[in-house]
Amino acid sequence: MTTKLVNLVIKRVDRVDDGANPHSDIILFKRRVRKQSPEPMTFDEIRTEQVLSDELWDAHIIFMQSVDSILSSDRAGTEKKDLVVTSLDQFLTAAEGLGADVKVENTRIAKARATDNPTQAACFATAVAGMLASAWEAKKMSKANELDLDAIPEAQRPFVVAIQKRVVELDATATKDAEALKVATGSVESLTKEIVEAKEQITKISKELDDLDPKRAEKRRLEAMPEDFRKRFEANEREVGELRADRETQAISKRLPPVIAVEKDALAGLLFRVEKGTTTKEDATELERIFKSISETKEFATLLKANGGGGAPAESGAAYDIAKRRAVDLVAKGQAKTVPEALTAVWTADPMLWDKHTAERTARPAE
Repeated sequence: MTTKLVNLVIKRVDRVDDGANPHSDIILFKRRVRKQSPEPMTFDEIRTEQVLSDELWDAHIIFMQSVDSILSSDRAGTEKKDLVVTSLDQFLTAAEGLGADVKVENTRIAKARATDNPTQAACFATAVAGMLASAWEAKKMSKANELDLDAIPEAQRPFVVAIQKRVVELDATATKDAEALKVATGSVESLTKEIVEAKEQITKISKELDDLDPKRAEKRRLEAMPEDFRKRFEANEREVGELRADRETQAISKRLPPVIAVEKDALAGLLFRVEKGTTTKEDATELERIFKSISETKEFATLLKANGGGGAPAESGAAYDIAKRRAVDLVAKGQAKTVPEALTAVWTADPMLWDKHTAERTARPAE
């Protein structure tokens, strides 16, 4: 059966030494350049000059010739448009006679009749003709492909029938899968819509939470201020913050014991940052420096001694002599009854002094 190729755009045709299908015949027609004619021809007028076969494609070709002659004529635009519609109606009548369903193209037909532009009318009309011809050809080929069981040998008929049944089952499965895919697609679209709505709700709630956050609300109010006013306001806020920090730092400094007065201001500033949670990595180094500085002061050594702590003895001389002087002083103050009792209390209160005494005894040369 002859195959018609339509709606093709061919840019070049080459000859080859060995064709893929040497038994096929391809016929190409070069379009005749139609000169402007004072007399346009409708579908029926051209049809009377040609023999119309039972194929809608022939009617389609005649209709295209009619439209070409109408557009290339010297008639007025409105008259050209009316002639295109007349030719279209004639083609539709012939198409219905050949079994085409012209109603499927009602939209394009209505557009062709509604426009006043002949070129637009011709575009809609030719589209109608092309679609009807293609649908008619597909329907005819479908009928041609139907099997004639009577023409098949009786021994092979069960096999052919089984194949046909399997094809029907596959078609049904494909239809069912297509419907399932449609349902799934609808579910995906529904879920996508719900996700979009959820995101919008989250955005709305986030905005409401932002409105409740004092810091963010304050930030938005600042951003809404004029730039010069905002800068003055921010400068005042910084100044007030510095004054408040100084006042709180001084309050912390007053709470510190007097024995660390040498580093009181530095330690108070560090404690203020600790309270506010604004400490930095450098504060660890600063804290180490403060402790080292405090430990080197005389007041700190006295504090350690008063609490029975270690540290280098404040008095000079041998450890035993220092301990004895302290023991005598304790007896004089009534804190011990005898010097040996007081001496035991001194060694217990100052282990470092006892260690020094032990070292001195060990290093003393034998008599």
